[in-house]
Amino acid sequence: MRKLILNADDYGLTQGVSRGIRFAYSAGCLSSTTAMTNIPGADRGLENAKRDTPSLPIGVHLTLTAGGPVLPPEKIPTLVDGGGRFHTRKAFLARLSEIDPAEAGREFRAQIGVLQSLGIRPDHLDSHHFVSYLTPGLLEQMLLLAKEFGLAVRPPAGCDGAMDDLFPGLPDSAAAFLQDKARNLIRRASVPTADRLYLTFYNNTATRKHLQWIIANLPEGTSEIMCHPGTPDRELRAASDYAEERGYELTLLTECGLPGRLEQEGIRLTSYGGLHA
Repeated sequence: MRKLILNADDYGLTQGVSRGIRFAYSAGCLSSTTAMTNIPGADRGLENAKRDTPSLPIGVHLTLTAGGPVLPPEKIPTLVDGGGRFHTRKAFLARLSEIDPAEAGREFRAQIGVLQSLGIRPDHLDSHHFVSYLTPGLLEQMLLLAKEFGLAVRPPAGCDGAMDDLFPGLPDSAAAFLQDKARNLIRRASVPTADRLYLTFYNNTATRKHLQWIIANLPEGTSEIMCHPGTPDRELRAASDYAEERGYELTLLTECGLPGRLEQEGIRLTSYGGLHA
């Protein structure tokens, strides 16, 4: 059996992103999403999902490099800058050795709690910019929460060699941990995860041809394709340098006959929640 998780990252980043994800799910072109619950306005998008797409599986896109924390900044001093905001991705990587994993774990728990407070059971856990996978301490904090709440997690690295393109400037130690030891930690923790993760449906390789190639060559087992659909608007352009590209991804996913192609190939869309079945 070939099963596919098509997960849209960044739900809640802007209303346009959330709206685009709901549209793609309603069109049968996504199987789940993960929400940035720390972003102001994310709760509005999540309430809209409860109303408009109540069956959409929603996980938590654990975030330490965008926006501000859910917890008071003084409770997590190694995670925030002088203004009480999360460090940029570049600054986060530069001070990776100074990050207190316990503080990250408390903030992760608070971000999961936002989803729960809205009456939504998390589908799974992953993280923005893969922050929860960069050191053993950060990954262990995510795995403790996954076990506590009975959740699956995304695999730690792609099977298609996209780490350098997606994450320029990644310290050698973090890259080595992602590619080698992180999956062993997940396995030892007995936390469910997909068999493989495709990262190359992104930017210049987010094309119809490449998506069709991945689907045609999908191995047995459960695979995830990470994607970032959304509706570009002024808010998104101000929040992300990956804005117009989200519109291209949305168009491609919803206009390439994806549901029919998956049926033809005998591939079943699923979510991380289905790994417990």
